[in-house]
Amino acid sequence: MLGSIYSGITGLRNFQDQLDIVANNIANVNTVGYKGSRATFQTLLFQNLRSGIAPQNQLGGVNPMQIGAGSQLASIDKIMTQGSPMSTGKVTDLMIQGEGFFILSDGTDQYYTRAGNFTRDYNGFFLEPATGMKLQGWTAQVDEEGNRFIDTNEPIGNIQVSANQIMEATETSFVALANNLNAGVGIQDTTIVVKSATGESIPIKFSFTRDMSSEENKDKNVYNWTASVVGSDYKFAVDDGSGNLTSTTQISGKVELDDTGNVINWVNYDSNGVAIDSSKISIFDINGEIVDGNGAPVSLGASVPVSASLEGSISVVDKDNKAVYYDPTSTKVSFIDTDNDGYADRVKITLTTEDGDSLTFEKDEADFAIESADGKITIGEFKSLLSKGIEHKVVNDTVDYTLKGLNLTGGTDTDILTIQTISDLKSEIDPKSVITSALVPATLEGSISMTNGSGDPVYFPPQNITVEFKDTDSNGNADQVKIILKDSNDTKWTFTKDEADFAIGTADGEITIEEFNDLLSNGITDTSSTYTLKGLQLTGGDLSDTIDVQVLDGVQSVGVPVPADAATPVSSNLTGSIGVTDNTTGETVYYDPEDIDIEFVGTEVSITLTKKDETPLTFTVDATSFGDNNGKFSIEEFNDLLSEGIKDVTNFYTLTGLRLVGDSDTYIVNNQSLSDLKSVREVIQPPSGGAIRFTDLNNPTNFSEAEYVNPSVTTSTVVYDSLGNPYNAYLKFSKIDANTWYWKAELEDGHPLFKSTADGQLLDDPAEGVIAFDSNGNIAATQWKINPDGTIDQDLKDGDNGAAGFWFDPAKVGAALNEEVDPESAAAAGPVNVSINFQELTQFFAENSIAVTEQDGNAQGTLESFAIDNNGLIIASFTNGLTAPLGQIALATFNNPEGLSATGNSMYALSPNSGTPQIGISGVGGRGSINSGALEMSNVDLAEEFTNMIIAQRGFQANSRSITTADAILNEIINIKR
Repeated sequence: MLGSIYSGITGLRNFQDQLDIVANNIANVNTVGYKGSRATFQTLLFQNLRSGIAPQNQLGGVNPMQIGAGSQLASIDKIMTQGSPMSTGKVTDLMIQGEGFFILSDGTDQYYTRAGNFTRDYNGFFLEPATGMKLQGWTAQVDEEGNRFIDTNEPIGNIQVSANQIMEATETSFVALANNLNAGVGIQDTTIVVKSATGESIPIKFSFTRDMSSEENKDKNVYNWTASVVGSDYKFAVDDGSGNLTSTTQISGKVELDDTGNVINWVNYDSNGVAIDSSKISIFDINGEIVDGNGAPVSLGASVPVSASLEGSISVVDKDNKAVYYDPTSTKVSFIDTDNDGYADRVKITLTTEDGDSLTFEKDEADFAIESADGKITIGEFKSLLSKGIEHKVVNDTVDYTLKGLNLTGGTDTDILTIQTISDLKSEIDPKSVITSALVPATLEGSISMTNGSGDPVYFPPQNITVEFKDTDSNGNADQVKIILKDSNDTKWTFTKDEADFAIGTADGEITIEEFNDLLSNGITDTSSTYTLKGLQLTGGDLSDTIDVQVLDGVQSVGVPVPADAATPVSSNLTGSIGVTDNTTGETVYYDPEDIDIEFVGTEVSITLTKKDETPLTFTVDATSFGDNNGKFSIEEFNDLLSEGIKDVTNFYTLTGLRLVGDSDTYIVNNQSLSDLKSVREVIQPPSGGAIRFTDLNNPTNFSEAEYVNPSVTTSTVVYDSLGNPYNAYLKFSKIDANTWYWKAELEDGHPLFKSTADGQLLDDPAEGVIAFDSNGNIAATQWKINPDGTIDQDLKDGDNGAAGFWFDPAKVGAALNEEVDPESAAAAGPVNVSINFQELTQFFAENSIAVTEQDGNAQGTLESFAIDNNGLIIASFTNGLTAPLGQIALATFNNPEGLSATGNSMYALSPNSGTPQIGISGVGGRGSINSGALEMSNVDLAEEFTNMIIAQRGFQANSRSITTADAILNEIINIKR
């Protein structure tokens, strides 16, 4: 029975220890970083009553019989599970999330804790507030360039963050650029589809590239543009640079935009790249405007009809200067075109002599031109010729006759005589005034004809004609008519008639106008009755007026004024288009718009085209077949003709559309040939302002607008000299081609910074260059440059490359980047040389995000605040706006953290079974992370502890019962003795 008592006593002792552990856990339920403990029990001893027997023969085995002697405490285990976080917001409150312990030192030994409620003393050391032990880690070091760094290979030590810590000023030596340059900036290609005259689609694509050919263009949005006909046989009509219109599948020009993408100026080029006046874009197409080979409107030579009269007498003398008689009723004057150029260049006058022979006088314009001969006879030249006379020469070039006397009146001396023949010219009396009794003017005029008894004409000299009204009875009244003709030998033909012989009614000895006219109408015979004279008439006055006595001497027979065709040279413009229609189908017929001939020859106009199969198509019409049938084309007649249409020689096709425009529709079209004419249609109107919009000139609702994104982007940074003075630098990028960007470094006012090279040279050239990207959007080149002609120099071996960075000397007046910095105050700093790292730039079709992500310079700064990151890095913020590491907290891990020996104050010390500490930074090697501004709470679970308390209590009570029961039994035994 005593054994049961001793067994109960071991139980009481064990449960008492368990209650002590539970009570300690509950007491530390709010202790920062506390790790709870637990008690485990095991059996003490066993008394063998019988040993076990193995099975044998037919008998089975027998188990051993043992009685236990109680229990004992097996272990007290530390529960190293994670405690819950408690946020405090205090930067020096630290919590380990995961494995590991903070390391504390008293200057001799190291201790370990999960309690992160640290503070700083007046020296700035991190320490545990209850004991003053210092937190261990690494303190930042400063290299030669003033950069702070943490070397975790160094031994750990006390961590110190002093309030008066200084970051020294550092000169900027490089800047790093990163992020994206938008590949989609600039003017995007665009295509507009226009229609030909026959309805075919003509796609025209506009492409754009930056023009960097001049220094000023680097800061402007100037683009070279090209327009190309895509997938069509139609071609542009453009000046070839020599004034001739040529065809091409591509044209070019230049456009300048403002920063918002609105057009400032649009220019078209000819084939040699020279700007032209017109901005419209044209193609060769049928039904277009007809132009000449130079692209100019077609001008046709025309003439203004002029009223001119051929007047005066024709006088012919022989070599002895004696008058030569000719038939005055059959004179012919011709103006002849000998070279078929449409202009009269020869005068020909034909007479019939007394013997009936033809006498011809001819003269070429080249022989009597007033100034230079041009193959055109003017009125002035004709008058000059007939004033000097036309000579008739015999075979041996001897002059035998000379003709003079004709004159042209009307028009001006510069008017040109047209090709013509004036036949059957006659002679008439030069009008003479006759005095009548009524004092009314009467005029003697008309022609004189003389015939012999056989009725044959008799020729007489046209000069020295006398008409006399005589008074034979001396009563003061004219009663006889006497007409005398003389030849060069003064031989006279005299024609006399008394009034009594031709009176109308009763003869009264006075000749009236009526009687004279009647006499000369019937004829008057000469004194020999051989010849008869007729033709003279009196006009004016009354027929009953009597004629006074008078003699009209020097009457001459002159040429009857005959209209002569003359013209003033003018020009008219050929406008409109040529349209050809198939008479069977009514469809428009295509012809070569670059091969059009128009010819006016004689009375014909001919228009020749070339069909698609390269066969000619000719339209011809004769001037005598329409209009007034005079064999000449007036502007009005030509326009009427083309309005109705001209059929070709096969009658299969009809041509319409052309028009002539002149000051008057009565102008006559001259003979001329117009070859190599073109049919040009204006199809596109480029923008003259506003958006980059291309409009179809033949369908304004059809247009195409090119998308524009500003190709320039700027990023800036502050750089520092060695004294910490700040300066603002601007890096400007502008896209110039598919994968290339021009950049430059400059001041805020646009003044350029200076160029530094990759080998460290500081040059006085502007800091600029070209960077390029590959097809994957990655940087491919950083030191290309732009040549003066705008081309890109990609040769890096010649040493003349783009800038690798920029430099400036702040001590020089005007060179400082910040106007607030006095150059004199920065004199000790010296030049600042900054290299540029482009390697982190990309070019994708995304928004511009380029930025300076790093630069290694700074002004002096004083510690303003600090923070601790998850790796235990203590990061300081300085008054210069920069951050720098000041230190890093170390953590220690153990192979058996439960083997650590608790030393109080929530700290542990090494024990033989804990293992050596593995010291390093948080987040590495299985060490947890550090959370600043939070503490780790106790991991004690009160519910669990209360349960353990109840279990311990019940165990203690039960063991007490076993002792009292054993005692009662012992008493019974003792009572048996009694």
